[in-house]
Amino acid sequence: MISEELKLIVDKFNEQGKMNFLEETTKAKAHGLSLSAFFRLAADEYMNNHNW
Repeated sequence: MISEELKLIVDKFNEQGKMNFLEETTKAKAHGLSLSAFFRLAADEYMNNHNW
């Protein structure tokens, strides 16, 4: 049925659109950092190591 096919497509888009912050959140908390501070540090490290 068309509605079932559409539901499968929508479910696939929803699954692909989800972002997984679990690992980063765990690492940030382990070091006593807020998530935004963690990502700022990660971005700084990336830029320093990739000649930005």
